[in-house]
Amino acid sequence: MMLQSGAPMTVAGLMAKLESRDIILSLADGEIRYRSPKGALTDSDKSALRSRRGEIIAHLQARNAARGLRAAGSESGPLTFPAQWDPKLGIHVT
Repeated sequence: MMLQSGAPMTVAGLMAKLESRDIILSLADGEIRYRSPKGALTDSDKSALRSRRGEIIAHLQARNAARGLRAAGSESGPLTFPAQWDPKLGIHVT
């Protein structure tokens, strides 16, 4: 899909456009799946999905990983090395 300016649409833009029409993409066993109202996914949409399959899969994987991190919240602990108190400096250092 192209923007009106003629520039190619980003994967995020493509997904946002589909979601605005209630077409939801997901990943199952490494394959793209979609849920939509009957007839909502056009031939043009299908073509765009086929031609950018690798990019869409990578985007969905990254989105799923980000959601997993958000869902884990503080239960999994900090994502960085913990700061330690340095009594000589009087500050926490990493």
